[in-house]
Amino acid sequence: MTLRETILASLVILLAPLTMYFAVRAVLPSLTVRVEPRSGAGWSQTFRFYVSSSQGAARVQELDICFGSRVAGPGNCRAEYNAPANVFVQDDAGEQWIMGNLGKLPDVANRQCAFHMLRSRARRISRDVLELTLDVSFRETYSGVRNIFAYAADGELITSWQYIGNWTVPERR
Repeated sequence: MTLRETILASLVILLAPLTMYFAVRAVLPSLTVRVEPRSGAGWSQTFRFYVSSSQGAARVQELDICFGSRVAGPGNCRAEYNAPANVFVQDDAGEQWIMGNLGKLPDVANRQCAFHMLRSRARRISRDVLELTLDVSFRETYSGVRNIFAYAADGELITSWQYIGNWTVPERR
């Protein structure tokens, strides 16, 4: 056996356990959502929603957000982001959607809240993470503790609606 063959054979023997380790340790696809800040209080806030997809941030197609005591029905502050730049806000009856465009006027609103499109944006902050920044103002009539729910889809995976935080809208000024 030549010196080169001996070195190659030694490398194969040394690397074989590592190859098996990596082959067995498969990563399952995942899709998660989180928000910053996770809790707080105020009339308005810039929220940052992070969608992490093992399939890549470019695959994230949709992120639904709801500030309310429940996800469905009338009287919520609910928005749906559709990549790459559309945001739809649910009307007061919970039946129709009002479209806005990130980074452009006009704002989109219902009686519970307003989403300020000019100060909102979506961007990839890494290969796997999409950041959706939404500037939100809450109406005086929507006071109280509001749960923050989120739902995401990346073309292959879909999350269920999940609780990711809460926000307190103060009483009337």
